Amino acid sequence: MVSSENKGGTTKLAQELLNEIRETQSDFAAVKAELSILHENVKGLSRIIREGNGDMSVLTKLALLNQKIEDLVKWKDAHHETHQHIKTRINDARDELEELERKFILIEKDVAEHEKKIADEERAAKETIEKQIELAHEQEISDTKVKEERQKLMFKIIAAVVIASLTFAAGYFANL
Repeated sequence: MVSSENKGGTTKLAQELLNEIRETQSDFAAVKAELSILHENVKGLSRIIREGNGDMSVLTKLALLNQKIEDLVKWKDAHHETHQHIKTRINDARDELEELERKFILIEKDVAEHEKKIADEERAAKETIEKQIELAHEQEISDTKVKEERQKLMFKIIAAVVIASLTFAAGYFANL
């Protein structure tokens, strides 16, 4: 027979498991909210890069810089005395352009890594929740099977006691 302590322990474990599942679900919701905020930020950055922020877009600025570089090269060819000055300005503009491109690539890389991290965390949280639900279901099935086995065993014991009592009574009355 199972004591009430074992039933209470199983119930307590099941309740703790359900509480952990609820806490994990709230953590999962928080991660989804953070991902949504990050997604909006990335969309805003992309819009600023493409369209500008009340100003020219970064892409337009890059195109203008390229055009200015080409114009400066043409002007340099026409004006040899200012060649060195222009050469310095062209190199500075190219350096700025390369730096902007490097920063943009780093930002894209960081965003991709962060999105992957969040996706991995969401996947892990989902797997944890699914495992906890599966464990709870298996525990419930196990508890039901144990209860049924106990009932069958109790019935067999009662039947054996009744048969033994009847056999004893029959033997007792037969000897009288």
